[in-house]
Amino acid sequence: MLRSAAGFLALNPGAKVATVAVEVCSAAFFADDDVWVGACHDDETITVNGVEIDEDFDISTIDDDDVIGLIGGVFYDNENRYKSLQSIFRKWRKSKKTATNLPA
Repeated sequence: MLRSAAGFLALNPGAKVATVAVEVCSAAFFADDDVWVGACHDDETITVNGVEIDEDFDISTIDDDDVIGLIGGVFYDNENRYKSLQSIFRKWRKSKKTATNLPA
């Protein structure tokens, strides 16, 4: 996407382009009790294979090979402190020492 934006800007000097960072994450993140016991999330957009899901979606139905996109969001811990949901995901991903390669 950034290459597309750069190409557009090269052809259209002075134009403005907005980009949105999407974190590609894993269903294991949402299933990990170490992350979620007493915690919750809000104000995010989650996509599964490019399709936006709503709050009634059953996250347990996600397959290991599905691609989950995470845009925005707030993570509230059990003491009602909050951080960005992406930062919590990145911290979780970094803590995992498995053979699985999660996209950066």
